[in-house]
Amino acid sequence: MATTDDQLDPKPDRHDQDEILTEGFREARKPRWERRRAKIREELDRNARGDYKVPTWVMVAILVVIVVAWASLIIWA
Repeated sequence: MATTDDQLDPKPDRHDQDEILTEGFREARKPRWERRRAKIREELDRNARGDYKVPTWVMVAILVVIVVAWASLIIWA
């Protein structure tokens, strides 16, 4: 079975591209507070399902504590 260029490199239909752009434009036109509220609601839903992530600042704080403890052991040991 021979493959054609269309099968190897499928390009989205022009209508699909317009729909994607329109959807993104609608999202951008929502007021800022509405987008923020939706983002918070999505995060709460993820957390309720157990799909939460540890915030970056918590990971940084843990890393700093580990590095400081290690350095203090080396310096004062």
